[in-house]
Amino acid sequence: MKQTVFFLTIILLFNFSNGQNLEYNALWKTAEQHEVEGLPKSALKVVEQIYLLAKKDENAPQLIKTM
Repeated sequence: MKQTVFFLTIILLFNFSNGQNLEYNALWKTAEQHEVEGLPKSALKVVEQIYLLAKKDENAPQLIKTM
């Protein structure tokens, strides 16, 4: 029984962390599209959204990337 609970916990934590990465990836992709299209103000707004989300999630790598 303990092994089953352990494995379920690991799977759930992996899925939770993976879901966060997808959200960041989508936002970074949007920021990059704005940059390629020559829209720096729009790209900056997206990066600010990423910053706020990373600050809320206490995601240090994403915070550093927004700098």
